[in-house]
Parts: sequence; structure tokens; C-alpha cells
Amino acid sequence: MLLGLWLLDSRWVAVSYDWTTRLIPAEKPGPDFPVAIVYLDLESYRREHQSPGIPWDRSLHARLVRRLKFAGAKSIVFDVVFAGPGPNADADAAFVEEIRDSRRVVLASELAQSLRSTDGTAPDTRSWDADPPWKPLADAAAGWGIATLAVDGDFVARRHSPGLPSMGRPSLAWAVARDLDLPSVRGAGASTESRWLRYIGGPLAIPSVGYTAALDGWMVPDAFFRDRVVFVGSLPMAGLFGERGDAFRNPRTASDGRDSLMPAVEIHATQMANLIRGDWLRRGSAATESWIVAACGLLLPALLLRLRPLPAAGVAAGLGLAMIAAAGVGGARLGIWFPWTIVVCLQLPASFGAAALYQTLEWYRTKRRLEAEALRAQRMETIGTIAGGMAHDLNNVLSPILMGAQLLRRKTRDDDADRLLAMMETNARRGGDLVRQVLLFARGHGDAAVLVDAGTLVREMEHVVRRTFPRNIRVAAMAPPDLWPVLGNATQLHQVLLNLCVNARDAMPGGGDLTLAADNVGLGEAEASAIPGGRPGDHVMLLVADSGTGIAPETLPHIFEPFFTTKPEGSGTGLGLPTVERIIRAHGGFLHVRSEPAQGTTFEVYLPRAAAPWVQEDGEAPPSGRGERILLVDAEESVRSLVAPTLSAHGYRVAIASSAAEGIAIVESDRGFALALFDAGAEAAERGRFLAALAATGVECVEMCGPGSESEDARRGLRKPFRPGELLRVVALRIAAAANGEGQKTGGEPR
Repeated sequence: MLLGLWLLDSRWVAVSYDWTTRLIPAEKPGPDFPVAIVYLDLESYRREHQSPGIPWDRSLHARLVRRLKFAGAKSIVFDVVFAGPGPNADADAAFVEEIRDSRRVVLASELAQSLRSTDGTAPDTRSWDADPPWKPLADAAAGWGIATLAVDGDFVARRHSPGLPSMGRPSLAWAVARDLDLPSVRGAGASTESRWLRYIGGPLAIPSVGYTAALDGWMVPDAFFRDRVVFVGSLPMAGLFGERGDAFRNPRTASDGRDSLMPAVEIHATQMANLIRGDWLRRGSAATESWIVAACGLLLPALLLRLRPLPAAGVAAGLGLAMIAAAGVGGARLGIWFPWTIVVCLQLPASFGAAALYQTLEWYRTKRRLEAEALRAQRMETIGTIAGGMAHDLNNVLSPILMGAQLLRRKTRDDDADRLLAMMETNARRGGDLVRQVLLFARGHGDAAVLVDAGTLVREMEHVVRRTFPRNIRVAAMAPPDLWPVLGNATQLHQVLLNLCVNARDAMPGGGDLTLAADNVGLGEAEASAIPGGRPGDHVMLLVADSGTGIAPETLPHIFEPFFTTKPEGSGTGLGLPTVERIIRAHGGFLHVRSEPAQGTTFEVYLPRAAAPWVQEDGEAPPSGRGERILLVDAEESVRSLVAPTLSAHGYRVAIASSAAEGIAIVESDRGFALALFDAGAEAAERGRFLAALAATGVECVEMCGPGSESEDARRGLRKPFRPGELLRVVALRIAAAANGEGQKTGGEPR
């Protein structure tokens, strides 16, 4: 904007005028064109035997005036300065007589600089005035005007010159217009109106004849001059004339300057034609142009900054062509011109360059974020791998504690010991849950879609928040015991709550209240329609509310856009809420956000109620075996020492192996096993050999695995740490399934 406003007073204004002039189709003047020119050309010098070094014989001028008068010329204008008497008094007298007799001749004068003194000493003030023609000629003429043109520094005449109207000294064309009483020069404000020349075409475009041809009625018929204003002037040729031999550039010509010079008399004739036809070029007011340039300087970057470089280039090119068509071609045809090259050649490229630079920087920043949305993933993958190994060891530690505590509780009759063992069992299960949560968040995967208790999700998230968030954030959790079940991925729903809680924490840098809640909600048609994307029916609502800074109204519509974030650079990726929305949509649910600046934010997550009933674990006694043989393979002695007695105590016969190799040897020597229990944490090579051996012998396998295992077998196995009841139920179900012929896959690998 500032660049455009500054350039309104620069050379670029002249460039706009020149290109506007070139966009106007060149005119081919017809018989009704109001102006013609008689040139003092080289051929006429030769035919009339005139010397280039001295003025023309004025008797020839007298003959020309007589010819043009009888031909019906409307006005005869000499762009030749007659400052004094000529060398031949008879020729002067004849010229004066013809001028007086025609009563339609206008003569030319030149500007002269005068010096005067303001204090009676040396002159110190300069002023301009016009030297009138030789008095006998001036008295006989219909008028005279200043032939000096208003020419810019590049030798192009662009503006109409009224002369010196304040001193009563009109320009040559204006003197003719006043003599003809043209409407275009009437009124007090006519001389101050901004008018710009509208060139007819290139140099020598106005109808013209040579001086000698004009004198001869046989060569040029009277019809050529009839009702036209006829200018008489020099056709410049370097070093040949003493007459007015000045020439100026025509803005319509090529930039290389070839054939670009046009005689000054043709510029006077062009101005005369503009005044007669009223078709000069007009320029808007300074205020209007400033508003247009300022608006373009503001709107163009605002538009192009929203686009990527390639679309921005297309839009910029289209806008440039539209501006050329509207301001250049269209405006010129209407007689109006505007400094449009400032917009097209400067503001538009500058806006595109700024847009391309901005988008390049945005691309670079996005690339850096992606390299960071990648390094973080690699770190999480590494953490997940380490956590997986740690989880396996922790599960092996916790499994004997959990099983041992339960076995001892069945044997003891001491209330204090029973409470102690119950506490040990509770803490062992709690430790297993913590291991499972670490793996869920570190590896980012979990179980397939199952029936999920939303209350459990809320309570687990409450534990995570209380242990990891700052102490100045007060946490409250509410979940009724009769919540409906939802069908979903527990890991992903954990991620939803975690992302919402982290955003709530960031919105309360000085502390505040964080509320987690779950409830059964039945939505009718009216209630569902009030929520974007809402659907009527039974839902379980998960609520996360904070008392933080809130979300601005103009920001709220963008919070689910990928990479949109209001957090400082490096503090957020802009993917948290888009991920939340994606997960909720995948679960068939929807969200509702309520927020006010400085009043906090509430996210309501609606998940559809699952059709299947929620089955609680019953308290029935675990099933017992009937002498089936089971192979137990586990590297942990503590696991073997508790699992084997539990199975033996419930009617199973157990063989024990401490490694896969030992288990393979046992299976190959004795194929009478109904089931094999195998630790899934073994090395891949050992695990593969053991499963292959089982497949060859037709023995089914149940894997004892930790949370986070991904294989199909692991999802059907036992998750450590497990209780004795879980162990016995899984073993009984798998033996029964094998007896019914359901245990073998088509590929031969045991399940």
C-alpha cells in the first residue's frame, strides 16, 4: 500500500499513460477528421527554391493563405514564429493583407523568460511571458497563441497545455478553439481541468500534405481542406531548417525508439482534434487514485497469502489481465486512464512474492513440525519397545504375587492376614493396570472394539491426571455405577480423554478446576438438532470441563482443523483435537463444545449406547479338570511355582519346562498333552520353533502375554498378571474347544 501511494508521484504514472495510449487502437482519420497539416518538408524546399538556412519567402505564405481560404478551411494555424519583419517588405505586405482578408489565421508565439528587480538593484525575480508575433501580422490575425509545449523529461507531451490563462496568453490550440468558440474551452474552470492528450496514432497519423502540393489545386483538391483546421509547420530533419524544427517522442511507438519522433505541429494538431471532438483522456482525482491503490495494496496480499504459490500465480496472472482489460483497454475506450501499471507491475508482483515467501516459510515450518509429528513417533516407538520389555518382566513379577495372594486367602482363617492378602492382591492388580496404561499410551494401540465401561475410563484418567498434572489443578471425577456400556476401542477412548485433559491443563497455567464425568443421556430430536452432527437416541456422555482461559469466538470454528493451534511455536502440533474428532466419529459419536473467553471450556463427547448387555464377572467356583495333561513353559520360576500347583489342585496333570527348547523336547517325546501354556515374552526364534513343534504334534497353545501384544493368539490368551480363576476358566474353555474340533486353523498353526 505504501509503495503504491509513494509511486503515484513517480515515473510510473507516465508509464501507465503510455501503455494506456498503446492499448487504444490506432485511428485511421477519414474525410470528416477535423484537422489537417501542411508540412514544410524537404521536397517543398527543393520545389520552391528555399534555402534551409533562412526563413521562407512570406509571399509563399500569402499564396497558401489565399488557397486555404478559397478551399474552405475553417481555420489556418501557423506553427511558425514570425517575430519580426522579413527581408522583403512587399512579401510582408502581401502576407499581412491575406491574413487580414481571410479573418481566420492564428499565429504562433514563444515563451520568453524575463528578469526584474524587487529592490531596484540586480534582477532577482524570474517570470515567463509570451513574445507576440510581429505587430502588423498580430493585428491582422484572428489571434495568436503560445506554441511552446508542456513536455516531460522523456520528451513526451502528455498533457493538454492551455498556455498562460492567468495572463491571457492561450496556447496555440486554445487560441484556435476560442476563435471557433468551441464548448470545450468555455467557462471559467475550463483552463484548470486536467486533460491528457489522446494520440490519434503513431507519428504522421494526422492527414497531411506537403507545402508545394497544398499550393497546387491540381495536386490536392479543395475538399481535403474544407471545414478543417489546417496547421502549417515544419517536418523536422536534422540540420536542415532554421524554422521551428522541434520534434518529440510519440508514446504509441515501440520502446526501441524507431520512428518515434513526431513534429511539434502534429502535437498541436492532436490537441486541437481533442478539443474539437471532446475526446481527450481524463484522469481521476488524487483522492480516488489513492483509495484504489491503497485498497489494492491491502486486498491483494490478503487474497494471495491464502493460496499456495501455484494457485497464487494463476490468480495473480488473472488479476493482472483483468486490471489491464478494465483499467487499460476499457478505461481508455471510455476516455479515462488510471496509473494501473503501479498495481499490475509492482503491487501485484510484490503481493505474489510476499505470498510465495510466506507459503514457502509455512511449508518449511510444517516440514520442521512433521520432522519433529516423525522424531516424536520414533521416540514413542522406542519407549514402547522398552516399555514392552519392562512390562513383560513386571507381569512375571506381579503374576505370582496375585496368584499367591489369592491362594493364601483361600487357606487362611485369620482376618488380619486376609486383609493383608486382599491389600496385596489389590495392589498387584493395580500394578498390572498401570503397566497396561503405560503400554497403551506409549505404543498407541490396544484391544479391538469391545464393550467398554465409561466409568472405568473416567476413574483411570482421574488417577493419571492426579499423578501427573500440577498440584494447583483441582480434579473432580463423577461416574454413576449404572452407566450403559459402549462398544469401542479402550485405547483410543483413553487417548480422547487424555488429549482433552492436556488441553484443559494448558488452558489453566495458573491452576483451576478440572472436571471429569460420565452419564447416561437420552437425546430427543430437538436436543440432538441443537448439537452439530448430533443424533437422537441413547448415549453415554463423557465430559471434560475446565475453568481456564476459554476459546475466542473467532477461533472456535477452527479448533478441529489439522495443524491449527493457538499455542506458541513448539508447544503444540495442532493434531490433538482433530485426532479426538476422528476417533469419536469412528465410534459413531459426536462432540459438543461450549466455551467463553475467561469462563472456561466444556467438551461433551457422546458415544452411542451398545446393544449388547454388560456382563459382570460372576463369583462361581472355577471349573476343574479331569486329569488332562498340560505343558507349562515359562522362564520365571515364580510363575511356574504358582501356576503348576494351581492347575494340579484342580484336576490337571502338569509338565514343566523352563525354556522353549526344553518344551519342544518334551512335546516331541510325549504327544499326550491336551494344552500347552507358553510365555509369549520369549525370543521370536524360540517362540516360532515352539509353535511349529506344537502344530506338528497337534497340541493347542494358550499364550501368557502382557498388555500390548498384537498377535491374534495373544488376544485369545491370558494377560499377565492373571488370577487363578481366570487361568482355570481359560484352560477349561480351550480344552473344551479342542475336544469339539475348533482348535485347529486351516493353516495348521495352533490357536
